[in-house]
Amino acid sequence: MLSVLLDRLGSDEQIEWERASLDSAIIQAKRGAKKTGANPTEDKGKSGTKRHLVLDRRGIPLSAVMLTAANVRDSMVFEELLDSIGPIKRPGRGRPRKRPEKLQAYPKPTMTRNVHVR
Repeated sequence: MLSVLLDRLGSDEQIEWERASLDSAIIQAKRGAKKTGANPTEDKGKSGTKRHLVLDRRGIPLSAVMLTAANVRDSMVFEELLDSIGPIKRPGRGRPRKRPEKLQAYPKPTMTRNVHVR
């Protein structure tokens, strides 16, 4: 379903490929589950989960939501999340696009290089 929507937006030039950002949010897991971990920022170490997502400049999700334990850093899922961006059609002819030009919020040079290499 997401790929169909992204293909349509890509064909209509509605996706901003210049900049994208990896975002995440921590959610408390009161009952616990397989992918939960101690929340490092709030709730005094209670269990929780974290949702990771790649968004374009306008807030359009380019990847599926990845669920991890709350104590997993974004840098640990960076490459897997970047690889989860499927091919998105462009207007006219040509190969579908899979990578943004720049990915925000990562100060490490090795992570920035991985955007261009992958």
